[in-house]
Amino acid sequence: VETTVTVQRRLIAEGWSVAGVLLFFDPSTYWVLGLTEDAKGDRYLDFLEKYHGVWQAQNEGGTRLERTANENLHLKWSHNTEYRLRLTVDGEGIGAEVRAGTGGELLARAHYQFGKAEALRMGSVALLARGCAATFDDVAVTAPEAQQTSSSVRVESGREGSIAVLRDATLPES
Repeated sequence: VETTVTVQRRLIAEGWSVAGVLLFFDPSTYWVLGLTEDAKGDRYLDFLEKYHGVWQAQNEGGTRLERTANENLHLKWSHNTEYRLRLTVDGEGIGAEVRAGTGGELLARAHYQFGKAEALRMGSVALLARGCAATFDDVAVTAPEAQQTSSSVRVESGREGSIAVLRDATLPES
């Protein structure tokens, strides 16, 4: 998922404000890539996982992930400036990029390898604006097309009728 985000202003006096993109399963399990501003007014990027209620799970125990890139996540972003946020996920890991506007200079990037750790590896996507006035433009969501073959569909008949069993060709055989 990727989008161009512009944060105009902060709307809350306390706590964190954030505008960005999410890959999520539910409110206790998601990844966020966001333009964050803390209560003191410090601005930086968040690229974090909340996994089954554990905040920053990518750094904790059995959910600790190997960080393979971590460039400039302390970016001091500015209000009223366009940033292109991109969150990518595949079977190996999850990555984040922030660019200056659409097609602009790469400002920050980070990546985590999943390895054998527990982590959110797929889900729904969403836009997030908490405690700030922000606009989102040019949103794009892409996913690889599954290769379907005639052997991916099997019809099984039983006493109560028939069902079609679909095999996801992207998953390993069990």
